Amino acid sequence: MVEFAFIVPIICLVLFGIVQFGLTFHHYLQVTDAARVGARAAAVNRTSDWCGAAKSAVLASVGSSMRSTLSEPGRIACSASSVAIGQPFTITVNYPFDIDVIGRVVKTGDLSSQATERFE
Repeated sequence: MVEFAFIVPIICLVLFGIVQFGLTFHHYLQVTDAARVGARAAAVNRTSDWCGAAKSAVLASVGSSMRSTLSEPGRIACSASSVAIGQPFTITVNYPFDIDVIGRVVKTGDLSSQATERFE
């Protein structure tokens, strides 16, 4: 029993750390996919509001828990040197994260992903 009492907190820390890392990795995959979906939507958009189409596609591709955070200004950015067929543009998506192990924040930052395509 004494050995078990010494080992259980360590095992719990490792287990909760793995779970938090898995959740963060899942969010990273969602952010990466959202940037790709937004870039594709902007590439095939035939209107002048290509950035608006990209932002709408990004927000539609994520779950409701991420949607409110990504709706904040500056979380989804569009950049292009010109809006002509064949010209490249970039969609950047930033999502804040924190790794919390048993009530203690271990790491915080932004998950960021970029997708570059060309206007069609």
